[in-house]
Amino acid sequence: MKKTTQQEATIEQAKKIGLTQDEFEKIKTILRRTPNSTEIGIYSVMWSDHYSNKNSIQWLQQLPRVDETIDFGEGLGCTIKFEKNGKINKEVFWEGTTPVAQINAFYFGNIEEKNTKQDIKSTIKGIKDHIPIVGNKVFFNNSYNSNPTVHEFSAGIVDTSKMIPVKATGVGNSVFIVQMDNSSKQKESLSNAIDELVQSDAVVGLNNLSRGGIIGSASEMSFSGSFGIELSIDKVISQQKSLKTFEILTSDSNGLLLIVKNGKEQVVKDIFKKAGLNLQEIGAVNDGENVRCIDGNSLLVDLPSKSLVRGHGTPQAEKEFKEPSYYQELKEFEIESIIQPEDLKEIAIFLLKHQNIASKKWVDEQINSTIKPGKMNSDASVVNIEGTKKALVVSLDSNPRYVNTDPQKGAAITLAQAARNIICSGGTPKAISYNLNFGNSNNPEHYWQFVEVIKGMTEVCSKMNTSVTVGNVSFDEGASKDKLYTSAPSIGMVGVSEKENVMSLDFKYKGDLIFILGENIEDIGSSEYLASYHNIKKSPAPHFDLAKEVNLQETVKQLIQTKYVNAVHSVSEGGIFMALAEMGMANELGFDIVTDAEVREDAFLYGEASGRVIATVSEDFEDEFIEFMMNSKTQFTLLGHVTKGKMVVDDEHYGFIKEAKDIYENALGLYIEK
Repeated sequence: MKKTTQQEATIEQAKKIGLTQDEFEKIKTILRRTPNSTEIGIYSVMWSDHYSNKNSIQWLQQLPRVDETIDFGEGLGCTIKFEKNGKINKEVFWEGTTPVAQINAFYFGNIEEKNTKQDIKSTIKGIKDHIPIVGNKVFFNNSYNSNPTVHEFSAGIVDTSKMIPVKATGVGNSVFIVQMDNSSKQKESLSNAIDELVQSDAVVGLNNLSRGGIIGSASEMSFSGSFGIELSIDKVISQQKSLKTFEILTSDSNGLLLIVKNGKEQVVKDIFKKAGLNLQEIGAVNDGENVRCIDGNSLLVDLPSKSLVRGHGTPQAEKEFKEPSYYQELKEFEIESIIQPEDLKEIAIFLLKHQNIASKKWVDEQINSTIKPGKMNSDASVVNIEGTKKALVVSLDSNPRYVNTDPQKGAAITLAQAARNIICSGGTPKAISYNLNFGNSNNPEHYWQFVEVIKGMTEVCSKMNTSVTVGNVSFDEGASKDKLYTSAPSIGMVGVSEKENVMSLDFKYKGDLIFILGENIEDIGSSEYLASYHNIKKSPAPHFDLAKEVNLQETVKQLIQTKYVNAVHSVSEGGIFMALAEMGMANELGFDIVTDAEVREDAFLYGEASGRVIATVSEDFEDEFIEFMMNSKTQFTLLGHVTKGKMVVDDEHYGFIKEAKDIYENALGLYIEK
């Protein structure tokens, strides 16, 4: 085989396609030669922050990692993905799992602005093909006026006995590529083909082409299996004839790369012919450590696979970071500076119809879904796993206000809230993924936000024994280095529940006792009440105590298993009042409660201090419940009882739950359509 006639790449070419002087020199050191134009093009893609996470990997590696497939036991596995670019269900599907749930997080600007309303409608229209959708979260803030964002968190279930590893093994085994579109028909055909492949025992490795295209897939499989791969570029059919060789090799696409056992090629060809899918043999496995690409008799590419794999051979940038001055200023806030309004009922109505708290029913109705959002009336979305006694429990949590106020504590609260939602639904948290968006990484204050978020996530995951799969981190390098940037962090979490333990949040029976579990704190920091009703944008993140949070979640988990509680709901945005109102709406049952005399009434009702859960208990189990709680380390207080429909606080009538429900369910649609 002869070498290609391609010229050696120059530093000018490298810089033009995004590589730095240091990176160019590092590539020459790795190769012990100067790369050619195709090779430098490959490095420019695979060493970009999008694929290598070079600006974040140093910190991401501190998170407790797990394989991309989460083991649920009894032969069940779960794959989760988090993106903001619409590839989400597609990626889960290509890996052989069946997508069963997706939750979207939308970040929009001021809802009063005409452009925001247009953004909402056009964005949601683009989501319609993504199914099955089990929930939608929407956050409005002026900072997103010019950069609305969508995060898509998706989970799929897989039979672990049918999984094919993401690795290349066996010298002489063949490499095949499957190229296809994103149609439902081809997805179904692929699913059937993969089932047959598993039964045939003909395929020993499989990877999708959505993370760096052919070269990204091949290098990952080569490195994982400790074998080399040689590819014939002339056998790859590209629909775009104008693409350069490195672009063909690195372009993300629909499809798979397969490692087929030597002698089993015809078996695989027959399976894909039957499925009506395009299959091509494009290479073979060898005993090396490199990914090589040839064109006829010319060697175009010869690169160590490790040098292209994120977190192993790709660059790891060390960035400067520093705490911004605003951080200490926020801590100067004192609750005494806020005069408690005389009419607290007015605040209740204000929050019921506030766009960040009101029902997202309007959004749900615009999106086609095979699983209707809210069908399982729980804090998290619960999806039945057919043929088993288990249910998948899925949660997405996000509050940019908390994170921008205090990145470390805000991230910790966000992650703990996602876990609490799963616990309150009867599940056990298993693993998370993340979608974290920040400003310019070259701004030390922007980068400080990222570092603090990872610190908060690491602490909570370690304490809660929750693993982390690969997520998404992006920096807006086009953002001003001087302007404060509002980050958009989302945490997606999956858990598993025995179906008999699934818990809903709705009040069941008039007369049930209402208890608050956790500590009542006089705190209104970063609450929707403070930020929107009082228009105070500078305040600390809500109270958070990780040790007490962990104990609370374990207590709630055990309580649900004892069957002492009829309904369980986490206290979050909008505080205790909103939690109670949400619990009452499904069956139009109200509540009669008494506030804590040692806590300001507005803080008690509308503050968002973390680590609190509301539970209802039948009078028949009151003694058992109290005895259980006395033996736990979790504080608890009797709030009151469930009523036929009235909402009563400290003997003050707050209206009827039916009226509150009407406001809550229709407010967002009225905002958008007016």
